Amino acid sequence: MRHAVFLAWRNLNAGRLRAAILVGCLTVAVSLPIVMHLLVSRFQEQLTRRAEATPLIVGATGSRFDLTLHALYFEADAPGEITMSEATAIRETGRATPIPLYAKFRADRFRIVGTTADYHRYRRLKVARGEGLKRIGDCVLGATVATKLGLGPGDKLTSEPENVLDPGGSYPLRMRINGILAPAGSPDDSAVFVSLETAWIIAGRGHGHRNPDDESHSPVEGEEEGSFATVEPFTEVTDANEHSFHFHGDREDLPLTAILIDAPDERAETLLMGRYLVRDDATILEPPLIIEQLMQLVFRVERFLDVVAVALLSTTAVLVLLVFALSLRLRQREIQTLFKLGCSRSMIARILSAELAIIGLASALLVAAVSLAALQFGPRLFESLLIP
Repeated sequence: MRHAVFLAWRNLNAGRLRAAILVGCLTVAVSLPIVMHLLVSRFQEQLTRRAEATPLIVGATGSRFDLTLHALYFEADAPGEITMSEATAIRETGRATPIPLYAKFRADRFRIVGTTADYHRYRRLKVARGEGLKRIGDCVLGATVATKLGLGPGDKLTSEPENVLDPGGSYPLRMRINGILAPAGSPDDSAVFVSLETAWIIAGRGHGHRNPDDESHSPVEGEEEGSFATVEPFTEVTDANEHSFHFHGDREDLPLTAILIDAPDERAETLLMGRYLVRDDATILEPPLIIEQLMQLVFRVERFLDVVAVALLSTTAVLVLLVFALSLRLRQREIQTLFKLGCSRSMIARILSAELAIIGLASALLVAAVSLAALQFGPRLFESLLIP
């Protein structure tokens, strides 16, 4: 058999282009379903882990998928807004700790998440460089944000306006980067964290007043004396004007996009869910169930792709055999020469079988390499595709 393998290898080496095409076709046909299953499995694992760590969320009534993806992964926009009074009411029950979120805006494509210190405790987020949030106007970057933007403590990051054509809407806020979070291997790595007050300022629900002794800004025509509006393209909180910032109206009426519920046990969760059975303006969801429903949709698509993959693999196998059969007809003179040299029919059969085995082995090695690469870089590819 050793001689058959040697002759098969020499023959394939002589027709390198043909052999490379056959190996490439087999690798693609086999790799596609394997890589797809590996990535879907890893994707499901990441989604499920995050959902199971957050048993309940509260938000405006609307798309349950949008609310879940917004509250857990900061990807979709919330279906609506609720108010801070919702979090206060949950806290006053004494059954759970509400963790309010206001994640409506972005900074350089990354979601700005306004929340409280309870969120960092709940997600076990640690500051790797710099410090945590000290005052309004500060932000803390996730590890991925800091790496992609090349920013660190002491740098500045400006929020994106919600609508540049609406002068009465949100106004860009230039935030001071106060720290960088340690990598968490979760969507928190791709978020910019600020306090709720900072997020409300971006939303235009709060503003400050300029120091009348500060001559660094010139008021525009018609500007109210002492107001913070200037010809600057953004708002910025400084040590000098920090105490002038305030919010109009009751704090309980300020908006939230979602509330995470940190309940001590299943009984507390059940009692809280009962509060929202007759509510039309707000809803409570169980993320593990919503993610399971979402994955069912993914599995339906995956089953369809499985059928396509089987058809592709079958077609590729037939084409490989056809190419191999046609090559045998072209190699009739070569086979006759082997007969004259004393090779038996079984020896020739072993040589041809060895050629197929070498092609299959090379394809299998490439499939293994592609699968390992998918496991290594697939989650990062998903992350880059999910960030708009």
